[in-house]
Amino acid sequence: MTPDKVAIRIVGVAHQFGEATEARHVSALRDNSLEIARGELICLIGPSGCGKSTLLNILGGLIAPTAGAVEVFGKRVSGPMPHDIAFVFQENALFPWNTVFENVNLGMVFQGVPRAEREARAKRAIEAVGLQDFPQHYPAQLSGGMRQRAALARALSLETGILLMDEPFGALDEQTRMILGEDLSVLMARTRHDPEPRPARGTSRQPGRSGSLPDRAARAVVSRHDPLAGESAAST
Repeated sequence: MTPDKVAIRIVGVAHQFGEATEARHVSALRDNSLEIARGELICLIGPSGCGKSTLLNILGGLIAPTAGAVEVFGKRVSGPMPHDIAFVFQENALFPWNTVFENVNLGMVFQGVPRAEREARAKRAIEAVGLQDFPQHYPAQLSGGMRQRAALARALSLETGILLMDEPFGALDEQTRMILGEDLSVLMARTRHDPEPRPARGTSRQPGRSGSLPDRAARAVVSRHDPLAGESAAST
């Protein structure tokens, strides 16, 4: 893959918790290398404890790898990159004392988006996830699925090139999880400007550590657009 097409490059990444001589030592990742193209959707699928969340946290700059390196759009990841990477967690992480609009707006405040742009971007993101009738509602007044929609709206409003999702629908019931998964597919199709929304197709990758029993947990890495070209290219 040529450098201009690479959104994320992972080279020899390994991570351990604790020292090798300690009883609680855990080798979470071992020698992982991967290139993710601009506009590509990657799903990390594997057994519980195989290092999916650890790898996402490394990609997002939340923790530093024990060995190896990660580059995002040619820049080495050495900490959070709020202008390049947005993160949606399993728990919605909304501030309960803020409305949906205020929660979405706050992410842009932390990112440094000018005040004049924030309202329009927040409105677009809230409408994109179907919460246009609930911008002034507080998290406690929303269902679990609606709170996750609000968290997704906050991430989308940042308009970053990379969107990381750590099993964002895992805490929801089966029916709500399926509905939100379908809605996310449609949203990504719209981002790509497809004439007809289609189900998202993800390429699976398994982190370099084996486990015994599979689970249904999945983490997603989405390169949503090419910042050099300035146009959307979400993978479907």
